[in-house]
Amino acid sequence: MDRSRFLAGLIGPTLAVISVGLLFNLGRLPELVDQLTDGWALIMIAGVITLMSGLAVVMSHNVWKGWPAIITGFGWLAVVGGTARIVFPSQIADIAPTLITDSGPLMPVMIGVCLLLGLYLSWQAFRPVRA
Repeated sequence: MDRSRFLAGLIGPTLAVISVGLLFNLGRLPELVDQLTDGWALIMIAGVITLMSGLAVVMSHNVWKGWPAIITGFGWLAVVGGTARIVFPSQIADIAPTLITDSGPLMPVMIGVCLLLGLYLSWQAFRPVRA
């Protein structure tokens, strides 16, 4: 299995399952965000994990052509997001609840887009390979 398919097999199902979970619990999303942004320690730990995961993807998969570019893009988003959580934890804690509560009907649309991306990456990972 090539690296793109392997990473798509990790990212795709994870993104799809998280998206389904968020859609089923959309009404409790503000509560979840409040709990996740309650303390700097959790934000910092999430930042370290996100940064390391993003760096692993970026360092092992710098492909900007075709569908594998989605994986590289997710890697760079993780690097930026993890860095932001580490460098600006209090600002992240202040902004995140507002973004969720003020997004209105946009939040289910964004989660739906993430679900579709997760399903697409899953399909790319697990579809039969032509010889």
